[in-house]
Amino acid sequence: MARKTKEEAEETRLKILDAALDVFSRKGYSRTTFVDIAKQIGLTKGAVYWHFKTKTDLLVALIESNIALKHKRLGDPIEQSGSLAALRECILGSVRTVLVEPQLRKFEFFINFQIEWSEDLIEEVRTGLERVVREGPFRKYSVTIHQMQKQGLVDGSADVEKLGAILFATWAGLMRGFMLGLMSEEELLQRLRYGFDSMFKDLVKEG
Repeated sequence: MARKTKEEAEETRLKILDAALDVFSRKGYSRTTFVDIAKQIGLTKGAVYWHFKTKTDLLVALIESNIALKHKRLGDPIEQSGSLAALRECILGSVRTVLVEPQLRKFEFFINFQIEWSEDLIEEVRTGLERVVREGPFRKYSVTIHQMQKQGLVDGSADVEKLGAILFATWAGLMRGFMLGLMSEEELLQRLRYGFDSMFKDLVKEG
Protein backbone atom coordinates (compact mmCIF):
# COMPACT_ATOMS: atom_id res chain seq x y z
CA MET A 1 0.00 0.00 0.00
CA ALA A 2 1.33 3.42 -0.93
CA ARG A 3 2.47 5.70 1.86
CA LYS A 4 -0.02 8.36 2.83
CA THR A 5 0.70 11.94 1.95
CA LYS A 6 1.08 14.45 4.77
CA GLU A 7 -2.36 15.82 3.93
CA GLU A 8 -3.96 12.37 4.11
CA ALA A 9 -2.17 11.60 7.37
CA GLU A 10 -3.38 14.86 8.91
CA GLU A 11 -6.92 14.19 7.71
CA THR A 12 -6.82 10.77 9.36
CA ARG A 13 -5.42 12.27 12.55
CA LEU A 14 -8.28 14.79 12.73
CA LYS A 15 -10.83 12.03 12.11
CA ILE A 16 -9.33 10.07 14.99
CA LEU A 17 -9.62 13.10 17.28
CA ASP A 18 -13.26 13.65 16.30
CA ALA A 19 -14.02 9.97 16.83
CA ALA A 20 -12.22 9.98 20.17
CA LEU A 21 -14.35 12.86 21.45
CA ASP A 22 -17.52 11.04 20.36
CA VAL A 23 -16.51 7.77 22.03
CA PHE A 24 -15.12 9.46 25.16
CA SER A 25 -18.41 11.35 25.51
CA ARG A 26 -20.44 8.17 25.09
CA LYS A 27 -18.40 5.60 27.03
CA GLY A 28 -16.20 7.69 29.29
CA TYR A 29 -12.46 8.25 28.98
CA SER A 30 -11.31 5.40 31.20
CA ARG A 31 -13.52 2.79 29.50
CA THR A 32 -12.59 3.77 25.95
CA THR A 33 -9.93 1.80 24.08
CA PHE A 34 -8.12 2.46 20.83
CA VAL A 35 -10.15 -0.40 19.36
CA ASP A 36 -13.37 1.50 20.17
CA ILE A 37 -12.04 4.64 18.50
CA ALA A 38 -10.78 2.74 15.46
CA LYS A 39 -14.15 1.01 14.97
CA GLN A 40 -15.92 4.36 15.09
CA ILE A 41 -14.27 5.40 11.81
CA GLY A 42 -13.43 2.05 10.23
CA LEU A 43 -9.71 1.98 11.01
CA THR A 44 -7.47 -0.61 12.60
CA LYS A 45 -6.11 -0.22 16.11
CA GLY A 46 -2.65 0.00 14.57
CA ALA A 47 -3.68 3.03 12.53
CA VAL A 48 -4.67 4.85 15.71
CA TYR A 49 -1.41 3.84 17.40
CA TRP A 50 0.51 5.19 14.42
CA HIS A 51 -0.72 8.67 15.28
CA PHE A 52 -0.93 8.41 19.09
CA LYS A 53 1.28 6.18 21.22
CA THR A 54 -0.92 6.38 24.33
CA LYS A 55 -4.43 7.44 25.24
CA THR A 56 -2.95 10.35 27.20
CA ASP A 57 -1.16 11.51 24.04
CA LEU A 58 -4.51 11.42 22.26
CA LEU A 59 -6.20 13.38 25.06
CA VAL A 60 -3.50 16.05 24.98
CA ALA A 61 -3.88 16.34 21.20
CA LEU A 62 -7.66 16.59 21.59
CA ILE A 63 -7.30 19.46 24.06
CA GLU A 64 -4.75 21.18 21.82
CA SER A 65 -6.95 20.85 18.73
CA ASN A 66 -9.98 22.34 20.45
CA ILE A 67 -7.95 25.23 21.84
CA ALA A 68 -6.60 25.81 18.32
CA LEU A 69 -10.14 25.75 16.92
CA LYS A 70 -11.21 28.33 19.48
CA HIS A 71 -8.22 30.53 18.60
CA LYS A 72 -9.05 30.21 14.89
CA ARG A 73 -12.62 31.36 15.46
CA LEU A 74 -11.61 34.23 17.75
CA GLY A 75 -8.42 35.55 16.22
CA ASP A 76 -5.67 37.10 18.33
CA PRO A 77 -6.88 39.21 21.31
CA ILE A 78 -3.60 41.12 21.24
CA GLU A 79 -4.33 42.32 17.71
CA GLN A 80 -8.04 42.91 18.28
CA SER A 81 -8.03 44.62 21.67
CA GLY A 82 -7.08 48.28 21.80
CA SER A 83 -9.12 48.89 24.94
CA LEU A 84 -10.62 47.06 27.89
CA ALA A 85 -14.02 47.25 26.20
CA ALA A 86 -12.60 45.48 23.15
CA LEU A 87 -10.92 42.89 25.37
CA ARG A 88 -14.21 42.28 27.16
CA GLU A 89 -15.95 41.68 23.83
CA CYS A 90 -13.16 39.31 22.82
CA ILE A 91 -13.71 37.26 25.99
CA LEU A 92 -17.47 37.28 25.48
CA GLY A 93 -16.78 36.13 21.94
CA SER A 94 -14.95 33.10 23.30
CA VAL A 95 -18.09 32.12 25.19
CA ARG A 96 -20.34 32.68 22.18
CA THR A 97 -17.98 30.55 20.10
CA VAL A 98 -18.36 27.63 22.50
CA LEU A 99 -22.13 28.06 22.53
CA VAL A 100 -22.55 27.93 18.74
CA GLU A 101 -19.83 25.42 17.80
CA PRO A 102 -21.15 21.87 18.45
CA GLN A 103 -17.61 20.46 18.55
CA LEU A 104 -16.42 22.97 21.14
CA ARG A 105 -19.57 22.65 23.21
CA LYS A 106 -19.25 18.87 23.30
CA PHE A 107 -15.58 19.19 24.21
CA GLU A 108 -16.26 21.65 27.05
CA PHE A 109 -18.90 19.34 28.50
CA PHE A 110 -16.60 16.32 28.23
CA ILE A 111 -13.55 18.00 29.74
CA ASN A 112 -15.54 19.53 32.61
CA PHE A 113 -18.00 16.79 33.53
CA GLN A 114 -17.40 13.48 31.78
CA ILE A 115 -13.71 12.74 32.05
CA GLU A 116 -12.62 10.86 35.16
CA TRP A 117 -9.72 13.03 36.31
CA SER A 118 -7.14 11.33 38.51
CA GLU A 119 -4.07 12.90 40.06
CA ASP A 120 -1.80 10.99 37.68
CA LEU A 121 -3.84 11.91 34.59
CA ILE A 122 -3.93 15.58 35.56
CA GLU A 123 -0.14 15.57 35.92
CA GLU A 124 0.37 13.80 32.60
CA VAL A 125 -1.93 16.21 30.78
CA ARG A 126 -0.38 19.22 32.49
CA THR A 127 3.08 18.09 31.40
CA GLY A 128 1.92 17.53 27.84
CA LEU A 129 0.18 20.89 27.68
CA GLU A 130 2.92 23.15 29.01
CA ARG A 131 3.13 25.00 25.70
CA VAL A 132 -0.63 25.41 25.44
CA VAL A 133 -0.84 26.76 28.99
CA ARG A 134 2.08 29.11 28.33
CA GLU A 135 0.61 30.42 25.07
CA GLY A 136 -3.10 29.89 25.70
CA PRO A 137 -5.88 32.45 25.33
CA PHE A 138 -5.86 33.72 28.89
CA ARG A 139 -2.09 34.09 28.84
CA LYS A 140 -2.61 36.26 25.75
CA TYR A 141 -5.21 38.28 27.63
CA SER A 142 -2.60 38.95 30.33
CA VAL A 143 -0.16 40.10 27.65
CA THR A 144 -2.85 42.35 26.18
CA ILE A 145 -3.53 43.96 29.56
CA HIS A 146 0.21 44.47 30.03
CA GLN A 147 0.37 46.29 26.67
CA MET A 148 -2.50 48.52 27.80
CA GLN A 149 -0.49 49.34 30.92
CA LYS A 150 2.39 50.47 28.71
CA GLN A 151 -0.03 52.67 26.77
CA GLY A 152 -1.30 54.22 30.00
CA LEU A 153 -4.81 52.79 29.60
CA VAL A 154 -4.67 50.58 32.69
CA ASP A 155 -3.20 51.15 36.15
CA GLY A 156 0.45 50.14 35.93
CA SER A 157 0.47 48.65 39.43
CA ALA A 158 -2.06 45.93 38.53
CA ASP A 159 -0.75 42.35 38.57
CA VAL A 160 -1.62 41.19 35.06
CA GLU A 161 -0.78 37.54 35.75
CA LYS A 162 -3.26 37.44 38.61
CA LEU A 163 -5.84 39.24 36.50
CA GLY A 164 -5.40 36.67 33.74
CA ALA A 165 -5.86 33.84 36.24
CA ILE A 166 -8.99 35.47 37.68
CA LEU A 167 -10.39 35.96 34.17
CA PHE A 168 -9.86 32.27 33.48
CA ALA A 169 -11.46 31.22 36.77
CA THR A 170 -14.47 33.46 36.12
CA TRP A 171 -14.88 32.17 32.57
CA ALA A 172 -14.52 28.52 33.59
CA GLY A 173 -16.77 28.78 36.63
CA LEU A 174 -19.60 30.50 34.79
CA MET A 175 -19.32 28.08 31.88
CA ARG A 176 -19.61 25.13 34.27
CA GLY A 177 -22.69 26.70 35.84
CA PHE A 178 -24.27 27.16 32.43
CA MET A 179 -23.58 23.56 31.43
CA LEU A 180 -25.18 22.37 34.67
CA GLY A 181 -28.32 24.27 33.68
CA LEU A 182 -27.96 26.88 36.42
CA MET A 183 -28.30 29.83 34.03
CA SER A 184 -29.40 30.67 30.51
CA GLU A 185 -27.05 31.74 27.71
CA GLU A 186 -28.04 35.37 28.21
CA GLU A 187 -27.49 35.13 31.97
CA LEU A 188 -24.09 33.58 31.33
CA LEU A 189 -23.05 36.50 29.13
CA GLN A 190 -24.52 39.09 31.53
CA ARG A 191 -22.65 37.63 34.50
CA LEU A 192 -19.42 37.46 32.57
CA ARG A 193 -19.80 41.14 31.61
CA TYR A 194 -20.51 42.01 35.24
CA GLY A 195 -17.49 40.04 36.47
CA PHE A 196 -15.20 41.68 33.93
CA ASP A 197 -16.47 45.20 34.65
CA SER A 198 -16.22 44.67 38.42
CA MET A 199 -12.66 43.43 38.08
CA PHE A 200 -11.45 46.37 36.00
CA LYS A 201 -13.60 49.29 37.18
CA ASP A 202 -10.88 50.67 39.46
CA LEU A 203 -8.02 49.94 37.05
CA VAL A 204 -9.04 52.07 34.08
CA LYS A 205 -7.05 55.29 33.91
CA GLU A 206 -9.05 58.37 33.12
CA GLY A 207 -8.12 60.00 29.82
